[in-house]
Amino acid sequence: MRIVDIGAGYGDLISAINNSGIASKIFYIPIEIDKNKWKKIEQRCRDSKDLEFIESKDNIDNIKKADLIFFINVFHELDLPNRVSNLYNAFRLTQKQGKVIIHEVVILPRLEKDFFMWDKDDYELILSKMNVKIDFKCSTTLTHSGGLPLQTICLYYNDDNLISEENIKSAIITSLEQIKNNWFNRYHEESVKQNTTKKRKRYIAFLMAQHTYAETWCKEHISPPNLFKRDNLKKKIKSDEKKDDIVIDHNSDNNPSEKNTHLQKDSKFSAKINRLKREIIEYHQQVDHNFLTNYEINYGDLSDINKLPILFEMLKDMIVKNENLRMIGYSSEERKIQLKSLRDYFISILND
Repeated sequence: MRIVDIGAGYGDLISAINNSGIASKIFYIPIEIDKNKWKKIEQRCRDSKDLEFIESKDNIDNIKKADLIFFINVFHELDLPNRVSNLYNAFRLTQKQGKVIIHEVVILPRLEKDFFMWDKDDYELILSKMNVKIDFKCSTTLTHSGGLPLQTICLYYNDDNLISEENIKSAIITSLEQIKNNWFNRYHEESVKQNTTKKRKRYIAFLMAQHTYAETWCKEHISPPNLFKRDNLKKKIKSDEKKDDIVIDHNSDNNPSEKNTHLQKDSKFSAKINRLKREIIEYHQQVDHNFLTNYEINYGDLSDINKLPILFEMLKDMIVKNENLRMIGYSSEERKIQLKSLRDYFISILND
């Protein structure tokens, strides 16, 4: 049995193979882009005396077929092009002969940079738009008693015709809006409940971040690069006569004279706004669960351009607090530099 482990990490799947009792019947193929992990993977393979294996690879280009392909806590880290190529190659290698296993913690215990989680409903929606026969099964367990939900999805590509990468991409993109709305509905349902345990706060913060990243994907892959659609902002934003300019009126303590800001490059402004939103959400999730409440800001306000002066104050607050913050997984010199770079950019915007 040929098992391909995509995103093998340090080879954790090998432990499960050893415990299965059939290691002698398995040929293990680890795929890991981080070459620093290859030595550890090889050592674990050698420690499993009955297991046949090949040296780690950083891609699956030269692999001809597979009986099982595993993605273990991998997909939520991938951008759109890599999700498309990985699904295509997985279907290519297992077409009518093997299975694709996608195993994910549905709710991240800690936020990660630029993640976007798909759960059972999301995969079913995307697969329904591919117009090929793919058998789908899913089982749900927990990390431990009372722990986080785990979903194991099994896909069997049961079609004579191999789907193209372009069709996979199209199925994903046409599903994004509904996926975003589904996650927002979950966030809204949870946010109005009265239970305020630490576990629930983390869950709500995850849902908030998940919806934000879903919204980012929609804007990147569905909408034009401009951050704001003028038709939906007639009451908030006055467009000047130049086609590509956005004019924003600000009236804050830092800018009492109500200056007009001309944003000549919408795509750059879009990227900066999205980065600011992510930084605020990550700080709220990992450092201060009351951060939004302290500024009387809710999730919807993070997309309101008229709230930019308040968001800018929150950014300055994060910079000050990060100077002396030492928190594994969050604090870093790189983050401090990036926050200050954001501050300098928005100073130029607000004071233009």
